[in-house]
Amino acid sequence: MRTARVPLMGVRDEYQFSRIGPVIALLLIEALRDPFARRKIDALEMSWILETNTGMNNMLERIGAEPYKRYRLYEKQI
Repeated sequence: MRTARVPLMGVRDEYQFSRIGPVIALLLIEALRDPFARRKIDALEMSWILETNTGMNNMLERIGAEPYKRYRLYEKQI
């Protein structure tokens, strides 16, 4: 299995909650498909996506992405 990782991805603040924001993100993902296919990359990790980022999570779900890891931060007074 050959994998790649996209550590950070986003759109400018002015587009985040507009109709064009998800389109921009989806176009970026689509633009990566051919170069990754040429390199025979068959798994892609999109990391650091907050659970509260419903727009990004919905888009990734629509293209068939599945969460496989969760990071948690806990706080405790000492």
